[in-house]
Amino acid sequence: AGIRMIDNRHKLFSEGLFGGGIAVLYLSVFASFALEGFKFVDVHYAFVAMSAITLLAGVISIRFDAKSTAIFGLIGGFTTPFLLSTDSGNYVGLLSYMLMLNLGVLYISVYKKWSLLSWLAFGITSLTALATVWESENDFVALVLLYASFFIIYSIVPFINEIRGKEERLEKPFVFLFWANFLVAIVSFLSLFEQYEIALLYYALVTVLLAGYLLGYASLLAHKNVLLKNLFYIVLAQSIALLLVTPAFIFDGSSLT
Repeated sequence: AGIRMIDNRHKLFSEGLFGGGIAVLYLSVFASFALEGFKFVDVHYAFVAMSAITLLAGVISIRFDAKSTAIFGLIGGFTTPFLLSTDSGNYVGLLSYMLMLNLGVLYISVYKKWSLLSWLAFGITSLTALATVWESENDFVALVLLYASFFIIYSIVPFINEIRGKEERLEKPFVFLFWANFLVAIVSFLSLFEQYEIALLYYALVTVLLAGYLLGYASLLAHKNVLLKNLFYIVLAQSIALLLVTPAFIFDGSSLT
């Protein structure tokens, strides 16, 4: 029904039908897994089904330009592991699943400039990452790679539409997202090193690598002649900030050792 009524005159109503359909699918799968006495599927089948529903919501949102459906599917996708939680403590698996969702957000951002969608995904991912780091054990390398992946994704998302469209000015929500991503990455890595009691001397390597990535990012954009107004200065400022604090970590870490 939503597809049949998707023309401009009924677009809002059709998006409501899309959301209703997605909601019924989520609730049906959850009920078949969680209701006492009516457990028809186990957690694995329920997880696959909810993941498929999230994918369906993403396809509908792109195909019919339905932002509300994308947001609804995103919320459903991120709540899936919590709704189906078995208290296994598999935080690497949880964040790996969220990495897949964030790659989906990156893919959608290629086609749609939906800053709210990006902020929602970024906010939920960041809070989950910061909360789970204090509960993790023996997952240092995996978490480093996951945090780095999140940082790279949200360093690309804010600018991907502007770069493709060769815009001259960045939208403020995406500028703020880029800075928020930078700050969350710093805090996440610091929390991880503190949780695993690793000397800050090694954290200096993280700051150097992040600074190198940002400088390479700016150089690539400049080389392709799609440098946006103020983009170079934003990236350069973050790189310089990282390089300036690096000696402090080296000195502190060396004194501890």
